[in-house]
Amino acid sequence: MNHLASSLVISTASPLFSDRSQRWRSASALAASREAAVVKLADSVEAATRSLKKPTLARLEQAIHDLIMDKFAQGQLARTNLTFRDLETIMNTFTRILAGHFHTRIEYPKARESAR
Repeated sequence: MNHLASSLVISTASPLFSDRSQRWRSASALAASREAAVVKLADSVEAATRSLKKPTLARLEQAIHDLIMDKFAQGQLARTNLTFRDLETIMNTFTRILAGHFHTRIEYPKARESAR
């Protein structure tokens, strides 16, 4: 749940999360090193991509990109000194690893015949 603690939390007290919603963030939960940022990003990305329905390579790439750029835009990576080149490398690595994780194998002909 570490990734939840560092995310921007919007109060649900007002309907549809209006601009007047209270916002708060736990400053101590922000990553303070490059390594901590990679671990937090990996945790967030892994959790988010598990919820994808039919995870294609394009959907994985988009989800990973969106999540990491959201973390950047929220200032969660401000203390890490990560560059955009670093973030690009992280995104590409996560995509490659998760594409292998979600890869499904084709059914072999013998397996289909013996199942009948």
